Amino acid sequence: MSYTSDDEFDQLFNATETPLSTAQVRQVEKIASEQLLRGYQALQQGVATVQQMTAKAVRKTEEAHPGFVQRYQDPEICRKFIDQRPAVARAILNAESGMGTDSLPELYEIFDESTRSYAEQTGNRGSSMTTPASGSASVLSLAQINALPPERRREHIAALGERVGDVPLDDADSESARFKRERGE
Repeated sequence: MSYTSDDEFDQLFNATETPLSTAQVRQVEKIASEQLLRGYQALQQGVATVQQMTAKAVRKTEEAHPGFVQRYQDPEICRKFIDQRPAVARAILNAESGMGTDSLPELYEIFDESTRSYAEQTGNRGSSMTTPASGSASVLSLAQINALPPERRREHIAALGERVGDVPLDDADSESARFKRERGE
């Protein structure tokens, strides 16, 4: 027998001959809470693992290619890289977010090889390299945006959203009290 709507399933589920006792309801709630907690802990562990893998890839790339971190944190160099190598830039974003993290060292190598000449060109013009703290953050890396003070993140998150998102969060849920507070409404 197949059920074609949620209402039919709910009716079947609620049509039990004996309703659950208070103790049974509490037990079901306890099990559900424990499962939710386990899921949340697994998510946290996954995030920690991705962060460790990313940090390890950055460290190894910096050891193999001194100056990588400085170039990777330079917004001007990152923008130029994004313009010239958009597919690799998207792959780096995906890998840093946990999708394909194993390829991150190779992607950082590509970034390093591509941007070494950018840094030389920037140096020849006499301009100095900027850090995320003194310049705007690169749209290449969520880690760079997260390193900024909270009050400076919004504009960079918006720029990142324009590059990779379909609908900005504020537009997606304009009636949300949280987003109204953040916008100062």
